[in-house]
This record gives sequence, structure tokens and C-alpha cells, in this order.
Amino acid sequence: MGEKSAFLDREVQELIDRATELIPKLADIGNRSDRLSEDPTAAMRLLNDAGFWRLQVPAAYGGLGDGRIGFGLESLYKIYLSIGRGDAAVLLNTIVGSVALAEFFSSDFPQATKRQVAEEIATGRRFRFVASGSETGVTTGPTTARKVDGGVMVNGTKSFNSNSGSAAESYASVSAQLEGSTSLVTSLIPLDDPAVRLHGDWDVMGMRGTQSQRITYDDVFVPDGWYTVQAARDPLLFPLAQAGQAMIVLGPAYGALDAAIDYVKASTTPTVKIYDSIQVDPFVRRRIGEFRIKLDSARALLMELVRTMENADETTDMAQLMIDALSAKTAATSIAVEVASGIVDLTGTRSAAAKYNIDRFWRNIRTFSQHDPKVDAAQYFVGGYHLAGEVPGMEVYVRV
Repeated sequence: MGEKSAFLDREVQELIDRATELIPKLADIGNRSDRLSEDPTAAMRLLNDAGFWRLQVPAAYGGLGDGRIGFGLESLYKIYLSIGRGDAAVLLNTIVGSVALAEFFSSDFPQATKRQVAEEIATGRRFRFVASGSETGVTTGPTTARKVDGGVMVNGTKSFNSNSGSAAESYASVSAQLEGSTSLVTSLIPLDDPAVRLHGDWDVMGMRGTQSQRITYDDVFVPDGWYTVQAARDPLLFPLAQAGQAMIVLGPAYGALDAAIDYVKASTTPTVKIYDSIQVDPFVRRRIGEFRIKLDSARALLMELVRTMENADETTDMAQLMIDALSAKTAATSIAVEVASGIVDLTGTRSAAAKYNIDRFWRNIRTFSQHDPKVDAAQYFVGGYHLAGEVPGMEVYVRV
């Protein structure tokens, strides 16, 4: 047991180190995908080739995991932080895919389906996963699944399908209302199925590389074995989603500060004449210190949450865990927006030139922070818990 554990620790540490090494490459690819509003396909392939998927895939299917959603979360979030320092959109794509993958392997899909999916991931044939669940703003009615001989037919439109920029490499995990029933069906659908329409309508100021377009499923046939009627969802999924959202803004906030520090180090122009250089300006140094301390504080809160999720069992207080998740996400969001906005104080007007593209950090973070604009609601729920012990039903908080 000791040798096996030591081997696993070495394998995981190698993945963490590999992620750190990839930061410059991810930044270059992410910068290009932001400028051109294109999918960061090369970055996503790099991450798959690096083997990070092994933390979500159980050992029975060729990965490192043990089948729990919480397996290896602390290590995984260290990897996420490096990816986010490289590029925000690449991180969002990665986390969306990782959560969908973890949910898939912890579900009751047949073993044969899980083996096939794991093999496709390992060979790089199809390794990207889209959580195709949101119907916000869609007026055509809910997505439905209709029973037919040998499977179901899925019909409907989903919005905000992040990580859907390369159909040939992707599966979508599609939730649908089972016709004639109150049950929900989750289907795994290849995005290059002829009956799937990708609208290509993602046109926003930030997170351009996520390609979070609308997708329409026009009576897509899903064979038996590739869909499942949803059972009770793992209670860790809510705090896991909040932790993921926290890292999606926190990672690129570190990237923003990295970029600002690199710019300041290379600058030959003083901020004001009384200083020989910008590097010795006490106000610049103070702002760098302030931003780094705040980011590290938010990261410490997030990683404490992640460790609790990784070690969660039947004795874990899930109400406290959900409140802690809201606290961590809210702190990360507030601090990330502040840092992304404040780097202008460090870099000055010249850094606004298009050749630096430093503004992408603010655009990415600000765009995603509006994905779930409920910071006030989260603070209200956290306050209600600590004041009166009230725990809201998550249906009050979560937008489908």
C-alpha cells in the first residue's frame, strides 16, 4: 500500500509540475484566441496530451482516480491555477470539461460506455466535454427526450455551451426532460452528430476562447447505453461548481498580476519624475503587495474548501460546506475583479496598447463574473446562515 501511494503521489506531482511548465504556451495560445475570437484548440490538445484527465478518470478505466468526485481535488486545483495564469478561457473550458467528466464517471452509465469514453480520451480522439444544461433565454421550451426503439430522441436548444469550439473532439452532456415523466435524462452526444447544430453566435467582450455558443439538438438519436435517467445528484456537485467558478476568476487574476509585474520590470519610464524608475515607485510596490496578499488570501480560502471536499464523507456537514463554497466563490470574484481593474495602476496608459493585450484579463474576468451575478445573494445566504442558522434550498440559488 505504501509503495502504491508513493507512486501515485509522484504521478500527481509530475502533473502539477507539467502544468506550471505549460503556463507560457497557454498564455501565447490564449492571447491569440482572444484576439481572433477563436477556439484555443491547440491549448486544449496540449492539456489532454499532458495527461491531466487522469485525475478525473478512475484507475479501472486507465486513470488515477478512485471513482469519487472529490478524488485528488487539491492537486487538481493547483493544476487549474497554473492553467488560469496562462489563459482564462482555456481554464474555463478545462473546468467545464473536468466537472462533466467527473460526473459522468461517478454516474450509472454502463461500464462499456465508460471504457469507450476513457479510451477515446487517452488516444486524443474525443476528449472535450460540454455541460449542455443551460436554457436561459431560450424561448422554444425545455429540451426533451422521447423514448424510441433502442434509445431516445433528444430535441431542443441549449445556451452557453462552453468548450464547444471543436465539435470533432467533443461530447456534450445534455440534460433533457423525459416526455410523459417528471424524470430528467442525461445523454452523452457527439457534437459532430449530423443532427446537432452549432450556432457559432458567441460574440462577447471577454472569454472569447470558450466559444460558449448556442447548440440545437434536432431529434438526435441517442442509443441505449449512452443516456441515463438521473438519480439523486452527488451533494458535492454544488460546492464543486462554486469552487470551479472561484478558480475561473482567481487563476487569471494571478495571470493579470504576473503580466503587470513583467510589464513594470521591463519599463524604462518612471511613473513620476521624482522617482528614477517605475520599479522603485513606492506606490507601485505597495499596490503589487496589496494585490498579491489579497489573491493569496482568496486562494487560501478556496484551497481550504477544496481540501474539505476531497476528504468529505458521510460525517461532513454539507450545509456548512455549501455556505463555505459560497464564501470562497464570492471572495474570489470580488478580489479578482479588483485586481484585474487595478493593474492599470501598475502599468499605466502605455500598457493599453493592443500589442500588449493586457486588457484581456479584465475583459475575461469581468465577463465571467456576470455568468452568475449573485454576489449579493451569496452574501445574504452566508449572513443568514451565520446569524440564524438558515440554509437556503439550492434551487433558490442555482439558475438552470
